[in-house]
Amino acid sequence: MITIGPYQAESDQASIIQLAGRLADSTFCPEKTTVQTFKNTQRNLMLSDLENLPATTTILVARNANKVIGFIQIDEKTDWLTLTKIGHIDRLAIAEDFTEQGIATKLLAAAEEVAKNKNYHQLTLMAFNDNVKALKLYEKIGFKIETVGMVKKLDK
Repeated sequence: MITIGPYQAESDQASIIQLAGRLADSTFCPEKTTVQTFKNTQRNLMLSDLENLPATTTILVARNANKVIGFIQIDEKTDWLTLTKIGHIDRLAIAEDFTEQGIATKLLAAAEEVAKNKNYHQLTLMAFNDNVKALKLYEKIGFKIETVGMVKKLDK
């Protein structure tokens, strides 16, 4: 049975760091970087965040029989238009063996409850344009495209 609960530093940290490498499992990889280097970078960034976790950040963990199989990180941000506090999903990762089982949907629903309990008026996230499965899921549960980020690579 899949359960969703709060992050427990002592028991969850190693699993969360390992899962953070899944954030590099997309067709996007920075130029001149191997996928493995990108995964390691994501893991190192996660470790740094976990060691300096702000009180306004919430991490929820999905477990299957006490094994960590996914997590979602909700940060507090200031909306640049309204200058109000909002929830922002900074990271969402599911173990490869547990994808396509509704776990991301459950974590997103739990994140929405966290945001409501903190009186945020909205919940935001960012996704790579080529992550079609994620984009379809986000739209299915009510997220709408509000802004579009664009990148132009510059010659050195």
